[in-house]
Amino acid sequence: GLLATHTEQWNWLVTKLSETKAKNLMIVMPNEVENSFSDTQEKKLFKEVLQEYEEKNNAKVTFLVLGEESTFSMYEGTKTIFAGTRKYDNVRSNVYGDNYVMFTVNGDKLTYQILNIFE
Repeated sequence: GLLATHTEQWNWLVTKLSETKAKNLMIVMPNEVENSFSDTQEKKLFKEVLQEYEEKNNAKVTFLVLGEESTFSMYEGTKTIFAGTRKYDNVRSNVYGDNYVMFTVNGDKLTYQILNIFE
């Protein structure tokens, strides 16, 4: 995990969180939080640090992760948005049902839409 093998990443995260007062914080990860930590204590600490940030700054943390489809889920009050990353053998015949995620930031408000590529 970050604490044991990549302390510089953990220190970077804590430093960046202390330097910002953003009301919407988006964290990009390759996998969902639940599947990103082999150390359960480190996962718990990660969640606690982000929850403290949310409470201290009246903010909302959203995760953007790779997934097979563009969709979202809520887990323990935190939204995870999945950006579809399917791979194709024949692009022409398969992309018409694909989606993308469009984010809009208006002041302190962050919204998103999952849209079809060809609409």
